[in-house]
Amino acid sequence: MGDTEGWDKEHKDWSQIKDKLLSAYLSAFLQKVMSVPRHGILYVDGFAGPGTYDDGSPGSPLGGWVLASA
Repeated sequence: MGDTEGWDKEHKDWSQIKDKLLSAYLSAFLQKVMSVPRHGILYVDGFAGPGTYDDGSPGSPLGGWVLASA
């Protein structure tokens, strides 16, 4: 196995791409889902890192929460 120390400290290129794709998908998905009365939505990101990275950029859990709160 590779070194996993500090994997969640820096917003790496692949993570930025994932966050952009997730944001685009969640925006469209949430607009559709939120237009129908429901009891709630459960959002699970099995590959979520921290809420924010050391440089202050938002991670996917925070990005999903911001979109759902809008």
